[in-house]
Amino acid sequence: MKPPHLNDSEDVLLSILTYLDVASVVQCQRVSRHFQALARSKQIWMFLVRDLDRRGLIDLPPPDVLSTYSAMQLVAEVKRIVVGPTTWLSHSDRQPTVRRQLHIPLGNYSLSPMLLPGGRHLLVERGLACELWDIAKSRRIWMRNGVSHGQVAVEYTCGKEELTFAIAMPMTIEIVRLNLHSNMQHVVASYKLPSRFLQVSNTVIKGDFIALAIDYQWILLLNWKETKVAILGLWGNFANHSLHLISGHLVALTSTASAEVFLYPIAAFESHWHPMTSKSLDAAARSSVNGGPFQPTVLRLAEYPRMEGRRPEQLFVHECPLRHSSFVVSTHSVCATTSGPYLHPSFHRFRLTISELTTPSRLHWRLLFSSDSVSAYEDFTYAGHGLSIISDVCMTQVVHRASTDGGVVPIPPQQRDTVSLSPYSGALCVCSHSGVDILYYE
Repeated sequence: MKPPHLNDSEDVLLSILTYLDVASVVQCQRVSRHFQALARSKQIWMFLVRDLDRRGLIDLPPPDVLSTYSAMQLVAEVKRIVVGPTTWLSHSDRQPTVRRQLHIPLGNYSLSPMLLPGGRHLLVERGLACELWDIAKSRRIWMRNGVSHGQVAVEYTCGKEELTFAIAMPMTIEIVRLNLHSNMQHVVASYKLPSRFLQVSNTVIKGDFIALAIDYQWILLLNWKETKVAILGLWGNFANHSLHLISGHLVALTSTASAEVFLYPIAAFESHWHPMTSKSLDAAARSSVNGGPFQPTVLRLAEYPRMEGRRPEQLFVHECPLRHSSFVVSTHSVCATTSGPYLHPSFHRFRLTISELTTPSRLHWRLLFSSDSVSAYEDFTYAGHGLSIISDVCMTQVVHRASTDGGVVPIPPQQRDTVSLSPYSGALCVCSHSGVDILYYE
């Protein structure tokens, strides 16, 4: 006989479970045998993986293949994000093994391949153009001349089947929408920047907001739907490609001896927005020295082990697929006193939890581990694998796990900027003589 609280229909209980995250569903399996059966059902895990897909945290096979998966196969897909491919681990008795391989026939001269969240689209540079390809159809669906992938940010809107592009060109920001059903694109907005904003080094987009790193001195935060902007000046230069937008916060890393990660709550900008005009941007830039009116939450890396004499170079931020409002923040630091670019590197990994039940949000940091690393990481995954260059002669590269239980996955010698690592699935994108190969490992 079921306990009284389980006399409700299973449909109601299943509906309740769909509001939980992965970690909570796993915990529900410990309540009773009945809850264990419900929490292990295919219906629940199909809902969980589709939610991860909506958030861009998992690369799923085509719908007709996914529908044939059992509950255990769906669990395995989630587990692969958390621990990475099992054949990449040091204790694996098998060599790194490819389980699924996709080929995009681009031809020669492809650079900087980047698999977008969700695994449906590939952003790549060819010649003097940046192109977006539909992986399932092996078809180019978008192209823009005269820009690199560092100047383009793309966001996929699940359900609407559309892509939003933020394109940072010299003294101009353009927002473009692409409908994936009709393949029609239109310019949503275009903004002029003042002449003092010369070099955009990093562009990110999330929802209504676009953030740009400009001249390594300013961060421009644009609410493009409401046509208003805020500008932040940092205490010293910030690291290249270190800008992120997460859960109502802007995250940036300073590349100085002070070694600090800044988190700016977007809600704090409410009284500091400016109209998106060249005159107001110029005035805002002059008043933004040393952060202007904004007081961020600061994580001081210098207070942690393995940071003496080092300065941070890279910042990786991953949303946690197991828990809502939880993130993993990873930093890579190098020796600050030598001329070699990657001498004596160190690596730190933190858990960041954002409690949105309080105003302002309460942040909690916890150091997961710190270690010495083999070299600089070009890309990094949630599971803790990094793409490293170990020899500049033939661009010999490896995938290396930063934690102590990590193995090394060698990659055949490639030219610079022809290999990338997907941030969640760990898929390797490798440019070849005939296009780009996307490799998913077991």
